[in-house]
Amino acid sequence: MSHPKPKAYIPENSGNALEEPVSQSQHQMLKQVLAKMVGRVHAALAEKHECLTIVLTNYRKAAETAASEGQAPEGDELVQFWLSWYHNIAARRVKGGAYFESDSGLSALLEPYEGFSPRVRGAILPHFMGCYVTLRCKLIKDGQEFLQVLACDEFCVKVSMIMIQDRKPMTEFLEILGKYCSDDGGVLLATRITNIGNSIDMRMEKSFIDVIHREPWATDIFNVHAQHDRAVIQALEEGNAEVEMYIWPSNHLQHFKSAAAALNSTSFEPPSIMDYEEPIPTPIEDFSVDHTDTSAAPLDVNTDSPGEPSDIHRRVALLNNIRPDFSDANLTWEDTKNRDRSLDGIATETWSALQLWRCTVEAHAKCERLPSFTGQQVQRRIFGIVKSKELLKKEKEDLHHEVGAMEAELARKIDRETEINDELKSLLTAERELKDLALIAEALLRDIEY
Repeated sequence: MSHPKPKAYIPENSGNALEEPVSQSQHQMLKQVLAKMVGRVHAALAEKHECLTIVLTNYRKAAETAASEGQAPEGDELVQFWLSWYHNIAARRVKGGAYFESDSGLSALLEPYEGFSPRVRGAILPHFMGCYVTLRCKLIKDGQEFLQVLACDEFCVKVSMIMIQDRKPMTEFLEILGKYCSDDGGVLLATRITNIGNSIDMRMEKSFIDVIHREPWATDIFNVHAQHDRAVIQALEEGNAEVEMYIWPSNHLQHFKSAAAALNSTSFEPPSIMDYEEPIPTPIEDFSVDHTDTSAAPLDVNTDSPGEPSDIHRRVALLNNIRPDFSDANLTWEDTKNRDRSLDGIATETWSALQLWRCTVEAHAKCERLPSFTGQQVQRRIFGIVKSKELLKKEKEDLHHEVGAMEAELARKIDRETEINDELKSLLTAERELKDLALIAEALLRDIEY
């Protein structure tokens, strides 16, 4: 896919003008201006970053000429041209759309990106123009200008190395932060490439990404790049010339381990299992034998909205604590004949605690056995927990009504007891007073009669 050269930024006779040497002060000014420009624009787009390529190439040629010949051109037209070029780029962002004029050869350099999705399918990949996409990839071919990788979404893509500052020896698996994908052949312009070693389960990584993409709280957790872009745009609009664009907010997003909580199915939602933390006082029958039809959609156990920050962080911590050899358990969504059934007969409360413990990094460090559950088995036990909860809640409600009635009757009896006590107190007072009167009568009135 070809694009016209950005006529607005290439003056007439540019070839001759750009060959002219510059003074040392102009050299320093150009260096500072272009350093700020590269810092702010920080990911000019694949073929559309042609303007930046022209700038850097011709600046280098002019700087080399100035350094070798020590000559300076008359006036400062070259400096003014580059300054004008830079300010035009900074000023042409359209509010809301964040796009530039078509003849500029650039688009969406400083756009606020709403929504971060680490899962990118092949047909969708070319449309991520101007949006950050994080992909974990397996290195297939290492070239001078391009890498050929297989992304965790099973999409083969070429990765341009143009914007990489420091290229280190590549490991087998990479994490690529990209800005732009072309429409013709899937070329991804990488702004950061991180080695993540020679051992990673791409199948489980894909399942993990599916879970993150599907969870309603994922955007708030993973959209750190959008937050960063919005902050930078606001700073530019406020005239803050010192803002640095090429700073990545590493304190907001931890690199996740190869969490395999999703197993083989995109319909399994492991974080929701932890929503049921109420203790069940009576043992629950074993649901390892399938008595219900689970071939349809899994039971929706996530009835409560997971919007609380504490719950979000707990879910992230749960997925981040999966043991590294989880995939060795060969767990499946559906039941298999040769799986480990040693824990199937245990009551659900003990079973869930053991299975969850065996999934953790701590269990791996203590050489604990691998977990042995299936997705359907977890769903059945959740169904059993929900059913038992409903029965217990109904019994609790009935007992509450009975206790309420008994408490009301007891309150009436207590009130009657209080009334009786008051009446007895009054009678005792009257009796004491009457006895006093009788004493007076006996002492005084009998003598008068005789």
